Amino acid sequence: MNANIVMVIISVLLKLLMGYEIGDMTANALEYTTTRGQAFKDGFIILGCIIVQLILDKMLLNKVAISKEDSEEDAENGFSPIVLDTAIYLFGTILIVVFLGMLGSKTISVTLATMLISIVIMLIVEKEIYIDRRSGMTFDEVEKEENEEDENESSQKNDKSKFAIFSQLSFVLSKVTFAAIGVLALGNLQWGNFGGPYYLIIFLCAALTILFRFMDRVFASMAEEITKKDNMIGFILSSLIFAIFLAFFSKLAGFVWLLAAVTAKVIVPVAFDNWGKGGTEKVNKNKVLISRLTNRIFALIIVMIAVWFLSFGAVWEIEYLAMIAVALTLPSVYINWFLPNCHENDKIT
Repeated sequence: MNANIVMVIISVLLKLLMGYEIGDMTANALEYTTTRGQAFKDGFIILGCIIVQLILDKMLLNKVAISKEDSEEDAENGFSPIVLDTAIYLFGTILIVVFLGMLGSKTISVTLATMLISIVIMLIVEKEIYIDRRSGMTFDEVEKEENEEDENESSQKNDKSKFAIFSQLSFVLSKVTFAAIGVLALGNLQWGNFGGPYYLIIFLCAALTILFRFMDRVFASMAEEITKKDNMIGFILSSLIFAIFLAFFSKLAGFVWLLAAVTAKVIVPVAFDNWGKGGTEKVNKNKVLISRLTNRIFALIIVMIAVWFLSFGAVWEIEYLAMIAVALTLPSVYINWFLPNCHENDKIT
């Protein structure tokens, strides 16, 4: 069996175990039977899964098509990341709706529903980590007619700056709508009041997520020469939106989210740029690996904060479940902002 397939299977199994532990923590939290020992046991098991995932990431990083050139080669061979992206979101949303329907009909328990929906969200998040935002989209596909007239350098830079801003806004909106799917799916589990309009809203959020992600790919391809510092607009917006959302339930959780953002966007890249060893390629890979690790750990911390707050009545059940949903999306929000092409001729800026 192909080594990549084995690693993917192991990664999926890890998500199954993590989903089970989240479901177990949720069941105890919602029934107000959480104990410190039980919560830390579940948390340490999830942490163990995160560490194993780090090892898998290290092995996979050399095999995953991160660069734009690799993505274009895959597209030429018939593989379309855009189609894959759409299919995964649609299939994942359908699964979530099916699980909600089963919960509504009392076919499955709240614990099992939480576990299954959490697994779906985590698998979608993992997919986002490994597929480049610009995969499968080139400027030629967007512009049907090439402008053969020479434009001055200043005009070109201004146009690309606009495209970069539109790309970041689309990226942020796609994260917000994806998080909304998780909040809608998990937030109402305790009461199980679902129906046609409720499912329709979930599918609408999925459609908007797909649309915004497509727009992001288009604009990111047009602005491919823009430097990484221009991502700061999207970084600040996404940081504030999710931190403010969490702060409504827990100021501590909101602060942890901001800390995760600063770690992923600033601390890890700056630390490796200044003190990293082993050459550009190794430094770039370490940036990716460590930022994935820190984001997953911060997501776990937010989950533990939610369990802790619910256990002594500081938040309502729906607020707890909403915090869990947002925490599960954390690993995908900041990783792709600075995902480098791991080539020897790349320069760290």
